[in-house]
Amino acid sequence: MVIKKILAPKSLKDKLFAGFYFYSALSFLVTFLIFNTFREMEDTDRAASTINQLYAYTLNMAHYGEQFLAYETTNEHFFKTGSSDILNQQFSYLKKVKKLSTDIQSSKGKWKHSYQTELVQFDQLIATYERTYTEIIKSIKYKGFMDYGLLGHMKEQINYLEESSYINKEYLLLMQHQEKEYLIRGNKEHLYNTRSYAARIKRELNQNPNISMGEKIRLTEHLRRYNSAFLQVVEEDLKVGYKMNKGLVPRIQQLTKDIGHLVTAINEQAKSKKNDLYDKARVGVVTATTISVILLLILSVSFNIILKR
Repeated sequence: MVIKKILAPKSLKDKLFAGFYFYSALSFLVTFLIFNTFREMEDTDRAASTINQLYAYTLNMAHYGEQFLAYETTNEHFFKTGSSDILNQQFSYLKKVKKLSTDIQSSKGKWKHSYQTELVQFDQLIATYERTYTEIIKSIKYKGFMDYGLLGHMKEQINYLEESSYINKEYLLLMQHQEKEYLIRGNKEHLYNTRSYAARIKRELNQNPNISMGEKIRLTEHLRRYNSAFLQVVEEDLKVGYKMNKGLVPRIQQLTKDIGHLVTAINEQAKSKKNDLYDKARVGVVTATTISVILLLILSVSFNIILKR
C-alpha cells in the first residue's frame, strides 16, 4: 500500500507523501556521496602533501649533490679528512627520498596506484643515481690528494728522484709543471708533455756512464712508478669525466635532470588531482544544496495547498 502510494500517487496528499519520501532518499544519497567525497579529499590531500615532501627532499638531495661536485672536490679539507658536511647532507636527503618512496608504495592508501608507474621509474633513477654517485666518490678518493692515493704516490716518487744528483732537475721541474697543468685543465697536450719529460729523464739515466747499475735500476723504477700512477690518474679522470662530455659526472648531471623532471611531474599531477577533486566537491555541494532547496520549496507549497483545503 505504501509502495503504491509512492510509485503511483493519486491524490495531492499521496503526492506530497511521495515527495517527502524521495526527498529523504535523495538527502541520504547526497549525504553519503558528500561523506565519501570528503574522505577522498582527505586521502588526496594527504597524498599531495606526501608527494610534495618527496619533491622537496629530492630537490635538496640534487642541490647538495651538485654543490659537492662543484666546490668540495677542490676543497683541501675534504681530501685531507675524507669528510664533507655537504656530502653528508646529500646522502642524508638521499636516504629520506628512498624511505619516503618506499613508504608511499607500501602504504594502504588507494591513491598510491595513481603514481605507481612513475614511482617505479623514480626508484630506478634514484638507484642509478646513488650507484653512480658512490662510484664518483670512490674514484675521487682513489685518485687522492697530496699525501695519499695516486697523487700521494706520485709525490713520493718525485721526492725520491729529487734526492738523486743524477736526475736532471730542470726536466723534473718541467715534468711536474706539465703534470699540474694537466690536473687543472685536463688538456691532452699537457699529458703528452708530462710523458715526454719523463722519457727524457729516463733516456739521460740510461746514457749516463757514471751511474752504477743498481742506482740506475732504482731511479728508473721510481720513474716507472710515477708514470704508472700518473696514467691511473688520467684513467680516473676519464672515468669521472670532470672536463669532458662523457663519464660519471655528465651522467650524474643528466640523472639529476631526469629525476628533477619526473618528481616535478609527479608533484604537479598530485596538485592537479587535488584541485580537480576540490572543484568537483564544490560543484557537488552547491548542486545538492540547490536541488534540496528547490525540493523543499515545492514540498512547502504543496503542504500549504493541502492546509488551505
